[in-house]
Amino acid sequence: MESIVSVFHLDVRLFLAQVINFALVFAVLYFFALKPLMKVMAERTAKIEKGLTDAQDFENKLAQAGVDYDQKIVEAVKEAKEIINNAQAQGELKRQAEVEKTKVEIKNIIQEEKERLAQEKSEMMLEVKKYASELVVFSLEKVLADNATSSIKAEMIDEAIKKYQQK
Repeated sequence: MESIVSVFHLDVRLFLAQVINFALVFAVLYFFALKPLMKVMAERTAKIEKGLTDAQDFENKLAQAGVDYDQKIVEAVKEAKEIINNAQAQGELKRQAEVEKTKVEIKNIIQEEKERLAQEKSEMMLEVKKYASELVVFSLEKVLADNATSSIKAEMIDEAIKKYQQK
């Protein structure tokens, strides 16, 4: 060993001091630089992994949102078609109800007009009977004017009026 020391010109005390100095510098650097650096790197690695996991979750959620969106669009289209069909059916029912209402109104108008015409006809018939009665009375007075007495005339006129009114 002395040969190694003499060949390399090593001084054991100096070598020992350097080893101690190296150990001290290593310990200081380890505790004050390497350990906090490793901690920061571990935290950063955890953040990156969390970011990658979150990105993957977000991508999955985005894909699910796309599927949900497509499904909602399909449902909305179905619902819109159903609303349109319901509106058309209700429109048809309303149209039919209006047609029926109009038919009833027309029937009522026709019935009212028939009644009005019947009433006018009866009024005309009464008027015609009145004029006919007057005409019969006038004719009988002319015919009987010279031949009958006034009581016989009145009886004949009343009988003629009664017979005519019964018709």
